[in-house]
Amino acid sequence: MRYASRLINRQKDNKTDRFYHLFITEDLFGDVMLIKEYGKVGSAGIVLKNSFISVGDASVAMKCAEKRMLRKGYHLIA
Repeated sequence: MRYASRLINRQKDNKTDRFYHLFITEDLFGDVMLIKEYGKVGSAGIVLKNSFISVGDASVAMKCAEKRMLRKGYHLIA
């Protein structure tokens, strides 16, 4: 099982390259978190955090987000 995914969407003009990072981690209270970070390459990006009951639930949500980004033209790089 993968706990991190990095995707990138490269454009021909190189001015609008975008990134999408997904991570599964635990917070200080033991809750499982899916962290999504996305934005233009070279910028700080936007960070969203979702809490889940189990790693399995977070993994399913991560896989769905990854598939959605692949359909939008992103490529898996790590």
